[in-house]
Amino acid sequence: MVELRMAGKNLPAVLRDVVDYRKSGLSLNHVVGCPLDCGYCVRHLFDNYDMKKPHLVMSDDNAVETLVTHWAFRANTTPLQIFNRATDPFLPGVKDHLFACLEALDAKGLSNPMLVITRWHIG
Repeated sequence: MVELRMAGKNLPAVLRDVVDYRKSGLSLNHVVGCPLDCGYCVRHLFDNYDMKKPHLVMSDDNAVETLVTHWAFRANTTPLQIFNRATDPFLPGVKDHLFACLEALDAKGLSNPMLVITRWHIG
C-alpha cells in the first residue's frame, strides 16, 4: 500500500470541502493531486493542477461520514461519485482509498448508485 501524505494547510478551501453537490449526485473527493496531465481536467478550476502527488485531505472514515451526513445524501437513492474532481481513483495509492470507501459504504448496507471514472490503465 502506498502511503499518502496529508495535504498542507495551504490547500485551497474549495478542496478542503470534500463533498461536492452536483446535478448528477454527490461527489466525494478527499484525495487531491494527480500526475496525469489531462488537458480537460477540472483541476484547472480548483487551482491545484500543479499538485502532481496525491494527498489526503482527511481519513477515509471521516470522508465517508461527511458524505453520508451531507444534507443532500439519501440512503440507497442519491447517486455517488468518488474521486472525480481532484485525482484519479485508480492511481497507485489512491485506489486503496477508493476501495476503503466503497467497503465502508457497503458495510453501512447502502446501495446507492456509484460512478467511478478513471483514465488510468487498469488492465
